[in-house]
Amino acid sequence: MQKELQQTEINIRKKTLKGAGLIIILLISSMRIDLLLGYILGTSISVLMFRLLAITIEEAVTKDIKKAQGSVFVKYLIRYFIWGIILYTALQVDHLNFLTTVLGLFMIKFTILTTTLYREAYNYLNNLVEQKD
Repeated sequence: MQKELQQTEINIRKKTLKGAGLIIILLISSMRIDLLLGYILGTSISVLMFRLLAITIEEAVTKDIKKAQGSVFVKYLIRYFIWGIILYTALQVDHLNFLTTVLGLFMIKFTILTTTLYREAYNYLNNLVEQKD
């Protein structure tokens, strides 16, 4: 189970960084450093938060239920506190664009969503073709 979890985490991270690389190239071509810095900050924090979530899950499955609940709750609060700090910083600092920071923060979620939608659409179309045969 842990091998599967680690492999899934690695795959999602790789896909996120590939997509982020494409967006970074577009932002570089826009010649606006605030957009680029905000996006890089948001994406890097998003990837780090995803890793923190994976570590939390790995720890939770090895503990008894009461300790796991407390640990998961505390790490949940810590992740949201970090999100708040990043969003506050993006609002206050002039050389960070708030919207691209938020976009970067949601990159892991976008990656998971688009991967799932792609897989489901692919499976649906394959089923349609198989039914016609």
